[in-house]
Amino acid sequence: MSKKRISWKIEKRKLADLKPHPKNPRQFTEKGMKDLENSINSIGFMQPININQDGTILSGHARTLKLQQMGEIEVDVYVPDRLLTPKQEEEVLVRANANTAGQWDFDILANEFEDFELVEWGLEIPQVNIDEDEGKVEIEDEVVNASTDIIISCNQDDLIDIINDIEEIKKKYKNFKLKIDESL
Repeated sequence: MSKKRISWKIEKRKLADLKPHPKNPRQFTEKGMKDLENSINSIGFMQPININQDGTILSGHARTLKLQQMGEIEVDVYVPDRLLTPKQEEEVLVRANANTAGQWDFDILANEFEDFELVEWGLEIPQVNIDEDEGKVEIEDEVVNASTDIIISCNQDDLIDIINDIEEIKKKYKNFKLKIDESL
C-alpha cells in the first residue's frame, strides 16, 4: 500500500514566524541576493516559500531573508497537509533546488532575447575560453554576456583539436551547437 501523496496549500504567514532550516545547503551570494531584489522590485514576489507546518523554511531561504530586508511583514507560503519527517524535510531542501525539468535553449536565448537583459535578469552563461596556442577549448562556470557567436582563428592542425574539445563541451551542455563557417 503506497503512502498518500503530500498535498500543499497556500497560506499567509508572518515572515518573523518563519525559521531557517539548520541544514539548508544553499549559500547566498551578493550577486544572487541583488538579482533577487531586482526581480522582486521588477515583477513582484511570484514564488511562494515552502515551509513545514511548524514554520521551518524548506525552500525560499533567500527569498525570506530578502523580503525581511525589504520591510515586508507577511508572505505567501506553501504548507504541507501534514508535518513532514526530518527525512522528508531534507528531501525538499535538495529537490526544490536540484530538480529542474528542463535546460536552457541557448539558440532561443541568443536570437529572441537581448543579451544585456538576460544578464540583468540573473541568467548565468558559462564562459568559453579558447587557447589558440594550445589548441584547446574550455568552459568555465563564470558569468558572461549571453553571446553565442565565437570566432576562432587558427591553423588547420589546431582546428581538429579545437573541434574535438568542442565535441566534449557539447556532451556537457546539450544545447551547445557548433556551426563552422569556413568562409572567413
